[in-house]
Amino acid sequence: MADTNPIKKRRNWIRITLVLSLALNLLVAGLVIGALLHGPRDRDRNPALRDLGYGPFVAALPRGDRDEMHQAMTREAEAFRANRDQMRAMFEGFLGALRAQPYDPDALRRIVMDQQTKVAERQELGRELLLDRINAMDAAERVTYADALDRSLRRGGKRHLRDRN
Repeated sequence: MADTNPIKKRRNWIRITLVLSLALNLLVAGLVIGALLHGPRDRDRNPALRDLGYGPFVAALPRGDRDEMHQAMTREAEAFRANRDQMRAMFEGFLGALRAQPYDPDALRRIVMDQQTKVAERQELGRELLLDRINAMDAAERVTYADALDRSLRRGGKRHLRDRN
Protein backbone atom coordinates (compact mmCIF):
# COMPACT_ATOMS: atom_id res chain seq x y z
CA MET A 1 0.00 0.00 0.00
CA ALA A 2 1.41 3.37 -1.03
CA ASP A 3 2.13 5.96 1.60
CA THR A 4 -0.28 8.85 1.01
CA ASN A 5 0.70 10.91 4.02
CA PRO A 6 1.29 14.45 2.61
CA ILE A 7 3.64 15.39 5.46
CA LYS A 8 6.00 12.48 4.66
CA LYS A 9 5.93 13.36 0.95
CA ARG A 10 6.78 16.96 1.76
CA ARG A 11 9.68 15.84 4.03
CA ASN A 12 11.02 13.62 1.24
CA TRP A 13 10.96 16.51 -1.24
CA ILE A 14 12.63 18.81 1.27
CA ARG A 15 15.31 16.19 1.93
CA ILE A 16 15.89 15.66 -1.82
CA THR A 17 16.04 19.42 -2.41
CA LEU A 18 18.55 19.90 0.41
CA VAL A 19 20.79 17.10 -0.86
CA LEU A 20 20.74 18.51 -4.41
CA SER A 21 21.42 22.00 -3.11
CA LEU A 22 24.36 20.75 -1.05
CA ALA A 23 25.76 18.85 -4.05
CA LEU A 24 25.47 21.93 -6.27
CA ASN A 25 27.12 24.14 -3.65
CA LEU A 26 29.98 21.67 -3.25
CA LEU A 27 30.45 21.55 -7.02
CA VAL A 28 30.61 25.35 -7.29
CA ALA A 29 32.95 25.58 -4.28
CA GLY A 30 35.22 22.94 -5.83
CA LEU A 31 35.39 24.83 -9.12
CA VAL A 32 36.20 28.10 -7.38
CA ILE A 33 38.84 26.56 -5.12
CA GLY A 34 40.40 24.70 -8.05
CA ALA A 35 40.61 27.90 -10.09
CA LEU A 36 42.16 29.78 -7.17
CA LEU A 37 44.73 27.08 -6.47
CA HIS A 38 45.68 26.60 -10.11
CA GLY A 39 45.89 30.31 -10.86
CA PRO A 40 45.43 31.90 -14.26
CA ARG A 41 46.55 30.06 -17.35
CA ASP A 42 49.52 31.76 -18.96
CA ARG A 43 47.59 32.34 -22.15
CA ASP A 44 44.93 34.15 -20.10
CA ARG A 45 47.46 36.11 -18.10
CA ASN A 46 49.69 37.03 -21.06
CA PRO A 47 47.49 36.79 -24.15
CA ALA A 48 49.83 38.98 -26.18
CA LEU A 49 52.53 36.30 -25.98
CA ARG A 50 50.41 34.19 -28.33
CA ASP A 51 50.80 36.91 -30.97
CA LEU A 52 54.54 36.41 -31.20
CA GLY A 53 54.37 33.32 -33.37
CA TYR A 54 56.74 31.32 -31.16
CA GLY A 55 54.16 29.45 -29.07
CA PRO A 56 56.08 26.31 -27.99
CA PHE A 57 59.31 28.26 -27.53
CA VAL A 58 57.66 30.78 -25.23
CA ALA A 59 55.56 28.16 -23.42
CA ALA A 60 58.71 26.18 -22.51
CA LEU A 61 60.24 29.19 -20.75
CA PRO A 62 59.99 29.28 -16.96
CA ARG A 63 57.11 31.46 -15.74
CA GLY A 64 59.46 34.26 -14.63
CA ASP A 65 60.96 34.50 -18.11
CA ARG A 66 57.50 34.52 -19.70
CA ASP A 67 56.55 37.33 -17.32
CA GLU A 68 59.69 39.27 -18.28
CA MET A 69 58.87 38.78 -21.97
CA HIS A 70 55.41 40.12 -21.29
CA GLN A 71 56.92 43.17 -19.60
CA ALA A 72 59.22 43.69 -22.58
CA MET A 73 56.20 43.46 -24.87
CA THR A 74 54.47 46.05 -22.72
CA ARG A 75 57.43 48.36 -23.34
CA GLU A 76 56.95 47.69 -27.06
CA ALA A 77 53.18 48.06 -26.77
CA GLU A 78 52.92 50.93 -29.24
CA ALA A 79 54.60 48.91 -31.99
CA PHE A 80 52.32 45.93 -31.29
CA ARG A 81 49.23 48.12 -31.14
CA ALA A 82 50.08 49.82 -34.43
CA ASN A 83 50.76 46.45 -36.03
CA ARG A 84 47.47 45.02 -34.73
CA ASP A 85 45.54 48.08 -35.94
CA GLN A 86 47.13 47.79 -39.38
CA MET A 87 46.29 44.07 -39.50
CA ARG A 88 42.68 44.82 -38.58
CA ALA A 89 42.47 47.45 -41.34
CA MET A 90 43.97 45.01 -43.85
CA PHE A 91 41.44 42.37 -42.82
CA GLU A 92 38.66 44.84 -43.53
CA GLY A 93 40.31 45.57 -46.88
CA PHE A 94 40.49 41.84 -47.57
CA LEU A 95 36.75 41.49 -46.92
CA GLY A 96 36.07 44.47 -49.17
CA ALA A 97 38.20 42.99 -51.94
CA LEU A 98 36.34 39.69 -51.67
CA ARG A 99 32.99 41.43 -52.00
CA ALA A 100 34.05 43.87 -54.72
CA GLN A 101 32.28 43.79 -58.07
CA PRO A 102 34.14 43.41 -60.29
CA TYR A 103 36.53 41.19 -58.36
CA ASP A 104 40.18 42.28 -58.58
CA PRO A 105 42.57 39.38 -57.82
CA ASP A 106 45.59 41.72 -57.89
CA ALA A 107 44.09 43.91 -55.15
CA LEU A 108 43.48 40.85 -53.02
CA ARG A 109 47.05 39.64 -53.66
CA ARG A 110 48.47 43.03 -52.54
CA ILE A 111 46.44 42.90 -49.33
CA VAL A 112 47.60 39.36 -48.55
CA MET A 113 51.23 40.32 -49.24
CA ASP A 114 50.90 43.36 -46.95
CA GLN A 115 49.39 41.13 -44.23
CA GLN A 116 52.28 38.72 -44.60
CA THR A 117 54.74 41.61 -44.15
CA LYS A 118 52.97 42.74 -40.97
CA VAL A 119 52.96 39.20 -39.54
CA ALA A 120 56.68 38.98 -40.30
CA GLU A 121 57.28 42.28 -38.45
CA ARG A 122 55.43 40.95 -35.39
CA GLN A 123 57.35 37.68 -35.50
CA GLU A 124 60.63 39.58 -35.83
CA LEU A 125 59.89 41.48 -32.63
CA GLY A 126 58.86 38.22 -30.95
CA ARG A 127 62.04 36.54 -32.14
CA GLU A 128 64.20 39.31 -30.68
CA LEU A 129 62.36 39.19 -27.33
CA LEU A 130 62.74 35.40 -27.19
CA LEU A 131 66.42 35.51 -28.11
CA ASP A 132 67.02 38.23 -25.50
CA ARG A 133 65.51 35.96 -22.83
CA ILE A 134 67.58 32.97 -23.97
CA ASN A 135 70.77 35.05 -24.17
CA ALA A 136 70.23 36.18 -20.56
CA MET A 137 70.22 32.53 -19.38
CA ASP A 138 73.26 30.81 -17.97
CA ALA A 139 74.33 27.40 -19.29
CA ALA A 140 72.26 25.41 -16.76
CA GLU A 141 69.13 27.47 -17.46
CA ARG A 142 69.56 26.94 -21.21
CA VAL A 143 69.84 23.17 -20.71
CA THR A 144 66.72 23.17 -18.51
CA TYR A 145 64.92 25.24 -21.15
CA ALA A 146 66.06 22.89 -23.93
CA ASP A 147 64.81 19.89 -21.94
CA ALA A 148 61.42 21.54 -21.35
CA LEU A 149 61.11 22.45 -25.02
CA ASP A 150 62.11 18.94 -26.06
CA ARG A 151 59.49 17.37 -23.77
CA SER A 152 56.88 19.79 -25.06
CA LEU A 153 57.58 18.99 -28.68
CA ARG A 154 57.80 15.22 -28.10
CA ARG A 155 54.56 15.06 -26.14
CA GLY A 156 52.80 17.44 -28.46
CA GLY A 157 51.09 19.25 -25.63
CA LYS A 158 51.39 21.82 -22.91
CA ARG A 159 50.18 19.59 -20.07
CA HIS A 160 53.58 19.16 -18.44
CA LEU A 161 54.51 22.84 -18.91
CA ARG A 162 51.75 23.89 -16.53
CA ASP A 163 53.62 22.10 -13.77
CA ARG A 164 56.76 24.17 -14.32
CA ASN A 165 56.73 27.09 -11.86
